[in-house]
Formats: sequence, structure tokens, C-alpha cells
Amino acid sequence: MKRVVEFNKPYKFEGVEYNEVDLTGLENLTVKDLATADKQFSVQGNIAVSPETSIAYACIIASIATGKPVEFFENLPADEGVKVKMEVMGFLFGKD
Repeated sequence: MKRVVEFNKPYKFEGVEYNEVDLTGLENLTVKDLATADKQFSVQGNIAVSPETSIAYACIIASIATGKPVEFFENLPADEGVKVKMEVMGFLFGKD
């Protein structure tokens, strides 16, 4: 399944302009990846009853899935970040 989040307007990160981000790598995540995300989430000082529903956790998961730095996702405009969060949550909770 292709998981591409299209941006409403170009997003510039580290001198490169992006019109979309491909999250297809979510399909290849392992439980070890999720454990890594949990650890990173905690190390950053984040606390959540259900981390899978937080935007910070979604940024970490998207980073692992794409190989892009977490800052790529943390610096997205809010509306684009929410789209990424929804795609990650949809994957994690099996809502395709």
C-alpha cells in the first residue's frame, strides 16, 4: 500500500523543497522499531497515556519509517504535521 502525504504547499527543509512525504516505509516497521520509538519518546521527556496518539510519537515513527531526521517532521507546518500524524495512527491502529 502506498502511503504518501501530499502537502498543501511546498515545504523547505535543509535547502530542499518537498511537495509530499512517502510513508510507505511504515509497512516495514518491526516491534523493535516501535520499542526504539518508545525509548526515544521517553528520552525526549514526553509523557502520554497512549503515545501512539501523540504528534511527537508520530514524528518519531515517521522518522524511522522514512530515514529522515525527526526534525523534518517536527518542523512541518501544523496542518501538514497533523496529516502525517493521522497517517501514522491509521497504520498503527489498522485503519486503512
